Amino acid sequence: MAWWRACALLGMLTAPFGAAWAHGFTAAMLIPGDLPTAREQAMVTAFLLAAAERDVHPAQQSDGHLGGLDVDLRVVRGGCGEEIRVAEADVAMAPLACAPRPRAVPVWTGARRTPPSIAEAEELARRLGVALDSFRSRFAARTGTPPPPEAVWAYLAAQAVDRAVRRLGGIEPREALARVLRQAR
Repeated sequence: MAWWRACALLGMLTAPFGAAWAHGFTAAMLIPGDLPTAREQAMVTAFLLAAAERDVHPAQQSDGHLGGLDVDLRVVRGGCGEEIRVAEADVAMAPLACAPRPRAVPVWTGARRTPPSIAEAEELARRLGVALDSFRSRFAARTGTPPPPEAVWAYLAAQAVDRAVRRLGGIEPREALARVLRQAR
């Protein structure tokens, strides 16, 4: 069989597996449009810390790993409750209460109050089996400051996505991912 036929056959066989077959996905972090830039940066730092906890490898080109897959982060700002289209994202995270809502993408929602509750975050971390003290230490070592509540919730969002993707073995089927993300709350 000619090499081009083999490549075409491989392409046809792997096409149904989408991003999970390609070992990667894009996560959108939905944040309120009026959130100060410093808080947004703290949330991104928290996400990146979570994405660097497992499965990291040399010469990595993604933002890290969640669920055993490469993950790239996109930050999307929007109005409170505004429905938005999240271009090129496979999953969305809305760590804060007053965030935009994604259309047609599985989403994990976090804090139910504004400002976000640390007590609620501690309870969720316990249920997820996440050690927040370790995260707080690593965040402080990286930034020189303790994590603000928004960063704690962004870290928990990444951890919830990690567990959902690991549980499913990927990001497909989307309906199952959406169900597992809802259960992770």
